[in-house]
Amino acid sequence: MESLLTLPLAGEARVRILQITDTHLFAQKHEALLGVNTWESYQAVLEAIRPHQHEFDLIVATGDLAQDQSSAAYQHFAEGIASFRAPCVWLPGNHDFQPAMYSALQDAGISPAKRV
Repeated sequence: MESLLTLPLAGEARVRILQITDTHLFAQKHEALLGVNTWESYQAVLEAIRPHQHEFDLIVATGDLAQDQSSAAYQHFAEGIASFRAPCVWLPGNHDFQPAMYSALQDAGISPAKRV
């Protein structure tokens, strides 16, 4: 059975979505992909959007969250998202390992819901 996530919109006529994709995180925060430290890049994105978090109702994480398919990489992603008020749902990418992804993100309250 497919899960459903319902958003509390309090009369809003629209849903504002923030998409985060292709973070390619590693278990070790010092790792780099193509010369880019992916943890530092992810942190820069989070800092850039933090002042605007009241402007979105939902975060959609659209795959390739981990490069090394480790549970720790998904936990790093979840730690970054935890400070935002909007709920987060995820879709896997071709670099993601769904069992580890599901477990780590579900434990952090990040939903695998495919219908919102």
